[in-house]
Amino acid sequence: MNNKDVICKAIDFIEANLKEELSVMDVSKEIGYSYHHFSRLFHGITGLPASEYILKRRLTEAADQLIHSRRKSIDISTEYQFTNYETFVRAFKRMFGITPSELRKQSFVYPLHRFSRLRQEDIRYRDTIRGIEPQIVERGEIRIVGLVAVVQQSAHPITEAWSRLFRETDLPASRHVPEKYYQLGFWPTNYEMNGFYVMCGLEVERITEIPLTMTAKTVPPAKYIRFIHKGLSRHVSFTYKYIYETWLPQSEYALTLPYEFEYYGSAYQGPDNEDSETEIYIPIKLI
Repeated sequence: MNNKDVICKAIDFIEANLKEELSVMDVSKEIGYSYHHFSRLFHGITGLPASEYILKRRLTEAADQLIHSRRKSIDISTEYQFTNYETFVRAFKRMFGITPSELRKQSFVYPLHRFSRLRQEDIRYRDTIRGIEPQIVERGEIRIVGLVAVVQQSAHPITEAWSRLFRETDLPASRHVPEKYYQLGFWPTNYEMNGFYVMCGLEVERITEIPLTMTAKTVPPAKYIRFIHKGLSRHVSFTYKYIYETWLPQSEYALTLPYEFEYYGSAYQGPDNEDSETEIYIPIKLI
């Protein structure tokens, strides 16, 4: 069993005991490591302390309970081992930006605040991602014309939107040649749906004479953190998970605008090429 297998075993144990009394020492004993060795190993492989992983997973699961059940908030907090309700509320607000009662009223969790379970695939991809240093860049205004899809549980609408775009014969006359393709993900500030919007499109010089089947968006000038996703397009979710759940919370940056986009430049060699590179841009500011 290698180190990654050990951590996967530890995560399995944590996930099975989120509702039980559980300390980092308990986890280290379960896998047969000293507290010090396990703590360093967990942090080194996952990118965050084991105690933080346990806390974020408990809060995420508690948030789901608040949305999908009518149980009292204090009962849910106790179930997830918060012995003091005020401590639960403070931790909850730090993670989600709202209180448990406010979450229950709006009935959704802002997706970027969730912390989902780490799986073996996440850990494998983190090695690749951490080997590529993100860059701070500035981009001017970008005008995109394309097709919009609503994404909820499945990424199929994105695949379908790209397929429809490539079948289009009526493309914008003012498009860049050769074409510059973008995928813009965005969500309204009064976010009230279990999903987000994705626009699959190409850059144009000016927004005029838009084909009837398409729509247009102007992305404003902004400062971005740029990550490179290397590998299959269907695995890009692992990179996003690392960015939003590990890198961004530990960085000195915060999100500024409710969107993100991918650019498919000269290093992009197609969705099924292991050497393909996708540029991911997320608008940020110093905290």
